[in-house]
Amino acid sequence: MFGGWNGTSLNDTWEWDGQNWNAVNGGTTAPPPRHAASLTFDQVSGRVVLFGGIDGGTTMNDSWAWDGTAWTQLSPTAPPSPRYGSSVATSPNNNELICFGGRSQWPGGTYFAETWSFAGTEWQPKLDYQTSPLNGRRYALSPAMSWHAAEAMAQAAGGHLATVRNAAEDQWLTQTFSPQWAPGSSMWIGLNDAVNEGTFAWSSGDASTFRAWAPGQPDNSGNEDYVHYLGNGWNDLCPNNCAQHAGCIELPTLWPATYVPFGTGCLGAGGIVPDLYAPPGEAPRIGSSSTLRVDGLPTSVTVPVFILGFSTTQSTGAGGTYQLPLDLAVLGWTGCAQLVSLNDSVFTITTTGYADHTITLPPIAQLAGLQFHAQTLVLYSGGAVAVSNAITGTAGW
Repeated sequence: MFGGWNGTSLNDTWEWDGQNWNAVNGGTTAPPPRHAASLTFDQVSGRVVLFGGIDGGTTMNDSWAWDGTAWTQLSPTAPPSPRYGSSVATSPNNNELICFGGRSQWPGGTYFAETWSFAGTEWQPKLDYQTSPLNGRRYALSPAMSWHAAEAMAQAAGGHLATVRNAAEDQWLTQTFSPQWAPGSSMWIGLNDAVNEGTFAWSSGDASTFRAWAPGQPDNSGNEDYVHYLGNGWNDLCPNNCAQHAGCIELPTLWPATYVPFGTGCLGAGGIVPDLYAPPGEAPRIGSSSTLRVDGLPTSVTVPVFILGFSTTQSTGAGGTYQLPLDLAVLGWTGCAQLVSLNDSVFTITTTGYADHTITLPPIAQLAGLQFHAQTLVLYSGGAVAVSNAITGTAGW
């Protein structure tokens, strides 16, 4: 037990031996007097950890450790903001301490609804990430802090403060996170003009030119550099660290949309192997369309058949299920192999030397990570046949 209140704040240290309380010498480095601090045992370090508290009208956010003999002040790089009365407990399954809530000051002050973890040396907020159905990226609100601290926290998590790319994203962020804003507060985004006054850029380096300024903003009042949400749009605010808001942290999607070719085709008319690929910039993004192209075709009448399937290990035909890849030499197509299952097929007729097929994915977030495969069977005038390589699409954003 440490500190307390008997008309003034205390800084004495006591231990319970199972029967009695015993006052112990906290050493010359004992924490300053306080009451309503948070204290619990940290099984990672084998020490008792003390956090925060209040003395008079001053709340604290320092961290200390008691090893049974002496107190040592810890130096976490980004602790929770000053508070008292937080609840703290040990989470043995995760080898960490969990701290929740607290109050910013007395009298008055803000009641916090934040959760933090401590694993021996550093405090980290336990953030509730939400995946946007619009772009698959993950977003969460940090505790209230300066823009710089929020951007540093976002970078430590593998991202940046949010980039807003269009009106739909702006609306989703507002609807998702505004209910979590503390009274009188809002949230930071990555937009700022700290480097070049009047030229706003995203901390992520994204080139998005979308803006949703509130009326009369930005006004650069007092050399304001950093952007946060108001109730009716965005506002520039603060040189340096003049305000505390939650930071809207953005992390990359867990499911990037990709096309990856595999396997090889076989020789077709003119001794050319048909090549199936996704043109530059094409990817199977949820809620949009993408194009696959097969080229290496003659400019005479040719019928490419796009084979679409969900397996590269087995397929089903008139004779039942068979294993893939299947050597098509049995059909007289020497050197050719079926590489994907036949779940669907679409043909077209071309004389241009290539053919395209469009794949459209509906705006259903649950499709993230779905894999499908494609291959092209090419029918040439004169009766010749060839197949292309195959390609795997992974649905995402």
